[in-house]
Amino acid sequence: MGTPQTMRTLALLSIILLLMGESCIASHTPADPNARIVDVEWLAEQQSHSTILFVDAREADEFAKSHIPGAVNLPASETLPKTGHHKHQVSLSHIQKQIAALGLNHAIRVMIYDDQLVDAARVLWVLEANGHENTAILNGGIKAWLDHGGPVSQEITNPTPIAFIPRPDPAKIATKLSTRIASLHTNKILLDVRSEDEYHGKQGIPSGSGHIPNSINIPSQKFFNADNQLKSLNELKRVFYRLNRNTPVITYSNYGKRASLAYLLLTELGYSVQV
Repeated sequence: MGTPQTMRTLALLSIILLLMGESCIASHTPADPNARIVDVEWLAEQQSHSTILFVDAREADEFAKSHIPGAVNLPASETLPKTGHHKHQVSLSHIQKQIAALGLNHAIRVMIYDDQLVDAARVLWVLEANGHENTAILNGGIKAWLDHGGPVSQEITNPTPIAFIPRPDPAKIATKLSTRIASLHTNKILLDVRSEDEYHGKQGIPSGSGHIPNSINIPSQKFFNADNQLKSLNELKRVFYRLNRNTPVITYSNYGKRASLAYLLLTELGYSVQV
């Protein structure tokens, strides 16, 4: 069972969806409890049999204004080094403290949300790359939650820290050496998910830098529908049609946020992906 506050939140959401006539709980195939990309209706279905911890990946000031009741805050920016945009994440000791402060253990389902999905995807990748696999993001983020009548709060939750030992997974983390080798050979696909202008060096960080040799450009804007919801997996198969599913992928962007979203989508499609 979830925490009392989370359970009350999801129960209220379920009632709201029923009253709005938008819940299909009684008429469709039950949602996959292990899904990594979920919608508000999925959350309503899980309210009676899941241990869920909401993690808000937005900045602390946005979190303080309003958030899903019971949520804790881990801004995606706090997982990034303050200097050196080429680095993946802050030190392992810092990651350990950040995750421990969330009060989660491996049995807890972590539901991550933000307002644009790239921050949520970044936090998801950090958790999975360091050994916590029981994760998902909320498609549509806080806007989808509000659009469906989900409650919000300004109350700050202070969970009891739980010891967490990071277990970095090399299968999810690219190194400078492996990326360099991939740029010279065809044993891996290099995927640049920045905009076309960034890829061609017309803008970006640093300005005029262009792209890693032999990388393929699929801008992350193509991952979304017009309503800023992620495209379906069938639609995303067409977005990634140039990528051979039997060839491992290294995906990159400026700070790893957009690359983390590509990681999530590609792994959902069965690719082996590093960031």
